[in-house]
Amino acid sequence: AGSAAGDGSAYNGVYKGMAPQADLIVVKGGDLTFSTRNIINGIDYCRREAGERSRPVVINLSLGGQLGPHDGTSPAEVLIDQVSQNAGQAVAVAAGNSGTSPIHVGGTVAASETLDVEINVPEGYTPQSGAQNDVVVLDGWFGSNPYAGDGEGLTVSLVSPPAHDSTDARSRAALDTLGTTNGVSDTSGTIFLANEVPGNLGDGDLRTTVQLFDADATKPPAAGTWTLSIANDEGIPLRFDGWLYLRTPSLAEASLAQGNTAQTLGMPATAESAVTVGSFSSRAGWPADDGNSYSFRSIVEGSIAATSSRGPTRDGRTKPEITAPGDVVVSAKSADTGTDPNSPLVAIGGQHSVKSGTSMASPHVAGALALLLAEFPEKSASELKTLLQETATQDEFTGTSENNTYGAGTLNVFRAMIEEKGGSQAQRDRYAYYGDLSGFLNLTDDTKFGLQFTPDESGLLSEIEMETSVQGGSNNLAGVKGDGDLLYALYADDGNGLPGERLTDTLRKGLAEITPSTDEYLSTFDAESENLRVQAGQNYHVVLFPESPDDTLQILASDQRANASQPRSSVQASNGSTWQESTDAYGTDLEFAVAPVVVRSEDVKQLPVELAHFTTTPEGQSTLLRWRTLNETNNDHFEVRRRVDGAFETIRAVPSNVEGGTTGEPQSYSARVADLPPGRHRFQLRQVDADGTPTVLGVQAVQIGVAGSHELSGAYPNPFRRRARFDLSVAEGQDVRVAVYDALGRRVETLHDGELTPQKQHTFTVGADGLSSGLYFVRVNGEDFSDHVSVTLVR
Repeated sequence: AGSAAGDGSAYNGVYKGMAPQADLIVVKGGDLTFSTRNIINGIDYCRREAGERSRPVVINLSLGGQLGPHDGTSPAEVLIDQVSQNAGQAVAVAAGNSGTSPIHVGGTVAASETLDVEINVPEGYTPQSGAQNDVVVLDGWFGSNPYAGDGEGLTVSLVSPPAHDSTDARSRAALDTLGTTNGVSDTSGTIFLANEVPGNLGDGDLRTTVQLFDADATKPPAAGTWTLSIANDEGIPLRFDGWLYLRTPSLAEASLAQGNTAQTLGMPATAESAVTVGSFSSRAGWPADDGNSYSFRSIVEGSIAATSSRGPTRDGRTKPEITAPGDVVVSAKSADTGTDPNSPLVAIGGQHSVKSGTSMASPHVAGALALLLAEFPEKSASELKTLLQETATQDEFTGTSENNTYGAGTLNVFRAMIEEKGGSQAQRDRYAYYGDLSGFLNLTDDTKFGLQFTPDESGLLSEIEMETSVQGGSNNLAGVKGDGDLLYALYADDGNGLPGERLTDTLRKGLAEITPSTDEYLSTFDAESENLRVQAGQNYHVVLFPESPDDTLQILASDQRANASQPRSSVQASNGSTWQESTDAYGTDLEFAVAPVVVRSEDVKQLPVELAHFTTTPEGQSTLLRWRTLNETNNDHFEVRRRVDGAFETIRAVPSNVEGGTTGEPQSYSARVADLPPGRHRFQLRQVDADGTPTVLGVQAVQIGVAGSHELSGAYPNPFRRRARFDLSVAEGQDVRVAVYDALGRRVETLHDGELTPQKQHTFTVGADGLSSGLYFVRVNGEDFSDHVSVTLVR
């Protein structure tokens, strides 16, 4: 839910989901597992709820298993196909996490030939005590029913390994007719075989189930190679696919000698209409709440996650359709996971944790589908799937053609939205010259940092990416310290590879807005656009430094340069005039995690207006809307629209800056909306052509409070074991309700419900008695304000 629709409010807006303004329907699928019945009921419930509200819906299924035909005919998959036929309804399904497990075996059995499949039971394994808990199950499927009509069928047999005291003492079970079973139990263990054509699975194909287990506790499956022989008595070839569906803990290392990782998609990911999602690595590291940064060094950003299941389906369809971030995803931490609050996997802020798998990738696509349906509610799942595939990013990892690893490529919903609205995405060139990040630069007002970059294409400097160090940590320094501003600007080169003339005004961003150990974006929105233009092949510099002598900013660094012969990073004493190449205390050359981003608008298919930025900033009871265009064609005016009673209404018209409405130069605009009541307000920016054709450019939300209406402190201590306290004061006397809710939204205690004395600090206590460990929210509702504080109970 966090990756799909989290609003980022738990930690400085950092960990937002894909569709932060989406509403959620949360369905409990089970306690420890998801039964097929519960999955079907959950899908149907979501469909009915959306229908009753006349709203589009996206269903995310971060679940799956290997038991079944893998061809889209399981009951849950049939329902997914039915739901997906309706306009405004789509289902995203995790591909599965068996990409490193060779659990699939397949081959074609030629006419009158035999195919042997070997199941290896590891030597020296320790059977569990008791019976029927040392189990291996292979679920096998044939490409047709060889017993149909006058077919002669086939013979399937399973033979045990040679006994330890004789090469001849081997047990055997065989089937040669449809709808029969055969079981054999001896000192080697128990064999059970079954042939059937399930009425609701497999489209009439033959299924053969192979079970190896301990019916008798004194006779566990023998170690060694068990041989499954498939003799084809038909006159035509037969396709066989099998999946090692079940291995109990004692036999977790049991394997298929001919096993492979192809066709390892789980179900219901093989549903034809599902948007099946694989996982790729979009990041390797994260800032933890214990004050350190961690990373998985083996991860290569952009590469497929090793565990991501591969296609195709058993009936030959290419899947997954697309891949999305799934390795090292930071998302909302469930109170029920039992994660140690001090674990390195708890991200900075304490409310999120690091997770991996296609179950984390699928919600990204679900959120992307929600964004598209918000704009195009009548689109079908098939249309949405095609749109995502056609606009997917392709690179050296994904390849340039659809495949069973990445699908069509990696998710790019921004491109999908732009192209569906009739434009194309502006090309952004990112200039980064650093490798693995292992050090840092301690940037104070005594030090300026400069990075040289050389654009390959002419364009506009749109932003500067920067990765900060962690808050605290073993170096006992703060990644971000102080409440002043970070200053930055674009400089020309002095001809010697060092910063020369400053080209733009000095821009600023408050250090309080910068989150330690994250990717930060320094916008150039406030600079004169003409001064931001850079020419291909010329050297430029971006320069950064804190304004206050008491402030500190650590920028991560690397001792691996993209080009050792052309250093890019340099530092200068703030009061001096000499720049010098950056090194660490041991004289090692360093490059820093700073990357300018240049937008080039030439040779790009344009919207009537190509938007570079659209922001809203609250100012008391007003909000300031600002936007910048990269170019305009036949633009008459812009409309500022506010959502009222579920629909956007135009409240302001802003004419084009340019006579005739056509320009290739960037333009800046603003509009102030005053006298807004307290609460959350959504604004839409719409552009209108000279012929009256409107185009929606973007939507932004802003929260307006009552100035000075109240003060609510954070909880202390937090997390807590016995009790947590927080303080509340109100400017004017009013009725206030203070109540505690659990993570499921259930009220567990009311702390106050009545009038509060104004201009006085009131202290409230949340006690641990009667509460389980986990996250709780204290909601404070007054007559002219609403607020909340969260607390975490740890026992």
